[in-house]
Amino acid sequence: PNTLLCMSKQETKSKRGFKLVHEKLVLEIDLSQKSVSGYAELKLQPYTKKLAKIRLNAKQFNISHVSINEIEAEFDYYNFTEEFVPEPDTRDLKSYNIYTKAALDASDEGELLIMIPEIIYQDENAMKTSDNNQSGNGHDLLVVKIDYELRNPRGGVSFILPDAENYPNRAPHVYTQNHFCGARMWFPSVDTLTDFCTFEMEYTTNAFLTVVSSGELKEQVFNKEETKKTFFYKLSVASVANSISFAAGPFEVLPDANIPSVTHFCLPGRLELLANTTGFFHQLYHFYEEYLGVPLPYESYKQVFVEEAYPKVSSHASLAIYSTHNLHDSTIIDQTYITRQKFAYALALQFFGNYISVKTWSDIWIVHGLASYLSYLFFKKMFGNNEYRYLLYKEMEAVMRKAKKSNPLLNQTVYIFPAEFDSKLLLRKSALIMYMIERRIGGDSFRKWLSKLITPDSEHFDRNHTTRTFIKTVKKYSTGIDIKAFIKKWIASRGYPTFNCGFCFNKKRLQTEFSIKQEGSAGSKFTGSLLVRINEIDGTYDHCANFDDELHGYDFTCHSKPRSKRRKKIRTANGDEVEVDLTKGKNDTPLLWIRLDPDLDWIRRIKFQQPEFMWIHQLEMDRDIIAQIEAVHGLKSFPSSTASYTLNDVLNNARMFYGVRVEAASVLAKTSSKEMNWLGLDHLFKFFKSNYYDANMTLKKPNDFSDFGLYHLQKAVQFAISTIRDKDDCTPQEVLDFLLDLLKNNDNSLNKFSDYKYLGSLLRSVSNTRTHRSSDTKRIMKQLNRYLSMEKLMPSYHNEVTVSCLKSICEMQLKKRMNLDYSLFQKYTKYKFFERVRAAAYKSLVRLGINDMNIFRQLLDLIEDPNEVVLVKCKILEFMSSDVHSDKLERFRGESSSNVALMDRMWNLLNSNPITAYDNRIRQGIYKLYKLIWGVDTPSCLTRFRVTNHSSIISRLQEEQSQNVSSSHRDEDSILTMSGTNISTSSSAHKSSSSSLSSWYSSINNQGSNTIHPNGASSSDTIKIVRGIKRRPPDSTSVSSATTASPSGSGTGPSSSEMTYKTVQSTGSGSKLKILLKPSLTSSSGVSEPTESSVAPSPVSAVASSSSGSGSGSTKIFHKRDPHTHSSYMSTPSKSKDRSLSNTSPPLPSSSVSSPASPNETRSSTPLKSSASSVGAVPMDLSDTPEENGEINAQKNLKIKLKLNRRSFNEAE
Repeated sequence: PNTLLCMSKQETKSKRGFKLVHEKLVLEIDLSQKSVSGYAELKLQPYTKKLAKIRLNAKQFNISHVSINEIEAEFDYYNFTEEFVPEPDTRDLKSYNIYTKAALDASDEGELLIMIPEIIYQDENAMKTSDNNQSGNGHDLLVVKIDYELRNPRGGVSFILPDAENYPNRAPHVYTQNHFCGARMWFPSVDTLTDFCTFEMEYTTNAFLTVVSSGELKEQVFNKEETKKTFFYKLSVASVANSISFAAGPFEVLPDANIPSVTHFCLPGRLELLANTTGFFHQLYHFYEEYLGVPLPYESYKQVFVEEAYPKVSSHASLAIYSTHNLHDSTIIDQTYITRQKFAYALALQFFGNYISVKTWSDIWIVHGLASYLSYLFFKKMFGNNEYRYLLYKEMEAVMRKAKKSNPLLNQTVYIFPAEFDSKLLLRKSALIMYMIERRIGGDSFRKWLSKLITPDSEHFDRNHTTRTFIKTVKKYSTGIDIKAFIKKWIASRGYPTFNCGFCFNKKRLQTEFSIKQEGSAGSKFTGSLLVRINEIDGTYDHCANFDDELHGYDFTCHSKPRSKRRKKIRTANGDEVEVDLTKGKNDTPLLWIRLDPDLDWIRRIKFQQPEFMWIHQLEMDRDIIAQIEAVHGLKSFPSSTASYTLNDVLNNARMFYGVRVEAASVLAKTSSKEMNWLGLDHLFKFFKSNYYDANMTLKKPNDFSDFGLYHLQKAVQFAISTIRDKDDCTPQEVLDFLLDLLKNNDNSLNKFSDYKYLGSLLRSVSNTRTHRSSDTKRIMKQLNRYLSMEKLMPSYHNEVTVSCLKSICEMQLKKRMNLDYSLFQKYTKYKFFERVRAAAYKSLVRLGINDMNIFRQLLDLIEDPNEVVLVKCKILEFMSSDVHSDKLERFRGESSSNVALMDRMWNLLNSNPITAYDNRIRQGIYKLYKLIWGVDTPSCLTRFRVTNHSSIISRLQEEQSQNVSSSHRDEDSILTMSGTNISTSSSAHKSSSSSLSSWYSSINNQGSNTIHPNGASSSDTIKIVRGIKRRPPDSTSVSSATTASPSGSGTGPSSSEMTYKTVQSTGSGSKLKILLKPSLTSSSGVSEPTESSVAPSPVSAVASSSSGSGSGSTKIFHKRDPHTHSSYMSTPSKSKDRSLSNTSPPLPSSSVSSPASPNETRSSTPLKSSASSVGAVPMDLSDTPEENGEINAQKNLKIKLKLNRRSFNEAE
């Protein structure tokens, strides 16, 4: 845990050498051109008197001009994530992980490097001190202005425009999605989790559009022609860059009727849906303020609904952006629960997520857990305690289905991409961890604790929590909790405990002999105590059973004596008094039933058996719905008429919670068999017909969903009936006839609620049947085709009927009841269909043909399609990378040219495709799929095709070593050496050739290739890498032509004193990696660049770089709300001077500039040289370097060639 709880490198005060105090964005939004242009003005507080350079986060936009205190400055700009692994022969994920971690670290430190002009510290006018530009530590503030333009973005900003063919009437709009450091995708910033500052934003756009942004709306101003309108926002609460967002479009505005500071926005034509969806919001808002005891940390709150958003809800400072799919009218039942939970989660993130943040991505579970659990508490407030307990039960079951294969919550040493923390499992488990904490410290203490976490003058207030500091605050409210053990097992480990429990009653000693055994190996076991609640005739008694060892036995004293009377009134744990028939099950003991962990104190699986009569007592007498559900599933082991009639009583008992009745219907179906004379099926038929059929006409009544409990039961019972099988594993004919009759005679004409979910459930129930008769299959297909045709005329909500039909047809083809046919599903993959329909069609293709090369290629075409929405891509990748498809993917592991081509295509997608370069959610999906197919080592399909003979390369290196002894000091600086880890298949030969690389560099330079290959390094090694950059110099006329370095070491190369080493400690094996690199040869324009001596020397760790960092990409965006009152958006803007943007700063001509210095170093007094010679230095592939020039050309064809015109970033220490 000490390793896992380490602080991020971003936290150290001197990491960048400055603090961002305030940022101002002045942007013009052009929807027609898909562009955002303007400038960002950043006020920086230096930590040193003479800061040498500034590193900021910036991606994918074009920077035209940079100035510091109104003095033009030189800058370097490079995207580290465009390509991770530069060498063409590498295809293993172990090497990929090393490069990826290093590239992401370098990207977090900053893609934009700005050199502070020396005149800044010499010119008194440039550094005038005043109250406004002097920092608190006495150092003058630096005001950095960056003019830039973002056009056709591939990530960070989503432009949604009308499509003439498919969506001609769609309202044009744009919004941002700051997923995992996504702010850098649309404005320069210090895009970390720990850097807070205040913000000002000015957005200029067309007069008919509305801009909704983080912060408070101050005013709206028209230009003189009234064609443009500018919105002025100010965020006074210091926030991280990732919490800034905006949305612009022709929004309709709905001020909240109960809360003046809350405003809702939607696209045209959806105002009525918006009013119905948000009508309850004031209850949620007041609940949080009352429960936490503090108001919302922002002056206003805004909710915006946009199209094609993924995820469907994203929360930012004073703003939440939702997908329009969350909107619904009053006829929708199921979506109401989902939308209200999302509203509760998004609003909770305003407190925990935006206002209170964390220090590392590994700590993100804290804010997700707090926000999710707060939404659970609101769910309890709105829908009652039974719904809350049922929600906890279902969430625990969902976590336990996947928890043993998932990564732990605190996952700092395991994860590759931050997007790995964006998972439903993490969201669920982190919320349950908060529930476990509440159980241990008490509800009142938990409430006070949360309140103090967000109260500024509280001792626990910290806007950047780590897991360690967070848990420490819990200790002050808890007693007897082993915090270290809690972190180790529940937060820093995966899995959950599984208990085998049993008991017997000793009549002579009047004791209950209880035993508990925990499954699993010694190292994976959990420690703690389990509450055992024994319900006896004379009362209920709680006992404690420890599970810190493999097996424990306990003797619990019985407080009651056996009774001779057949009936007795007893009081249950709920306080109810009920009469019990003690003759049931020949009960000659004073025990009624036993429960284990009744309050769900643990995420656990319990295997426990007790006699049938005890389960029946528990089901009939315990009023806790979790106890009732446990009893229902306990009776599954007793396929008897007694159990069946008991379950039938539960199913027909209108006083019982609908969730228990749903579980009872499921167990009735599972225990129904011919041996039982189909008793369970008869009970289900009778229940359904007595509630949903006309008693006189024996026909199904029109749908009536006014009773929500009966509505949920209607869906559950029909599906339960479809699961019944005979001895031949076929559906009984009467079941199939019954379900088809329901489909044929469904009537929703008199129902005030939509039947979209009911029909979807019924269609899937029909497809769930099994029959070998072709006539039955034709009957089923007739109904499916009928509903597909009806859907075209009267689409259901979210096209649920179409989705269900596609799933049903896919299921029938999988069961070989139909011929395999991809054409129907391929038809529904077109962009004109709804997102859920396309996703269902693609998932069907995955299930049916993931092992078909053509289908697999079509799925990759989807991923590479820039027009397809991110939601569909991520859903399909998640489904494709599921373990259930592992066996089907076996065919792609064989040695064939087609498999090699497929592997190479996926590698390029994973490594250097612009589709994935700007969205690590898609990249992570490709990574999981690649790993599922080929594992982490070199793919097996490359066995025959991979070049493994390096003997000629090594021989050449050894020959050069003897000829270039005099240049050993300079040349050894280009060698990659590793202590404790082999670098290649012949590390000794590589080490012996450490002084012979100059001429080899020259030969590769002439081919335009630049590689490094730490092959053989363990997957746990972490290399700190800073890549080469493309410099944008201010004056191209001041640079002379380039000169080439001499292989022998003479000429214009740097001396050995100018070369720098970077030693990096591995996080896994403890080995050290030393990376050394020379300056690059030439600039991108072909002219030479200054040597390292032109600036102060600094540590350099470098790897060969990929293509230029000014590309573009497609990504989804998170949105923010306008925190203003109604009048702010509804009032007419005042006419004023033209606020449209104009960029007066001329673009910089291409030239070379000096190498950067470390941020906390003082600026070198040596002025920049107008002409300088340069030295070539290319890191070499020490394992798989090509032997001939022809192979180097093949590398170019693979698109993995490396640029030699990049200079390395100097890493700030």
